[in-house]
Amino acid sequence: MKKLLTVAAVFMVFFNTSACSEPTLEPFAYSENFESGAVGPWASYPPSQDTAYDPSIRILPLLSEKNVSNRALYREIKPNYEMEYEFGARKHLDMYVDSASELVFRACIKSYGGAKGVRVRFGFADSSMAETLIPVSGNMTWQDCRAPLSAILKPGTRKKLAAVAIMAVCPDADPETLLRFGLDDVRINGYR
Repeated sequence: MKKLLTVAAVFMVFFNTSACSEPTLEPFAYSENFESGAVGPWASYPPSQDTAYDPSIRILPLLSEKNVSNRALYREIKPNYEMEYEFGARKHLDMYVDSASELVFRACIKSYGGAKGVRVRFGFADSSMAETLIPVSGNMTWQDCRAPLSAILKPGTRKKLAAVAIMAVCPDADPETLLRFGLDDVRINGYR
């Protein structure tokens, strides 16, 4: 009987300890270049209200790059009022990031009132959020953008990333003109 109780106690300690420990994580990178032609799990951000299908987000050939067989994700909107407008796309993720992680992508903004930049919002599983603004220059030109998480997370800290939203920030949106935001070659490294 003592032997059975000892085995049961060891069994409980072993499984109880392993259930409470941190998950084993391996390096992982999410990437998307939109070459499949499908929007897939990307959605408009902020979300459109009362729609099951959002026609403002779609895959199109790259703008301003001729003779290139390449596609990108585009969000096109017409603002209702003259105001600062933010619009873009979001992606739910299930991965861990740390201070060495980095989000890189290419972005293109069409706004005749100019663009302040690209805002990136990181939504974490613990309900916290962090954001950064990446300045851009030029209208309708593709730019390489980087959002290192070292500006958000302390060294040695890992957080579970639940979602990322990437948005164009247009300070003088005009209701008479179409705003367009292009997104391509998205990549974020972390752990899973």
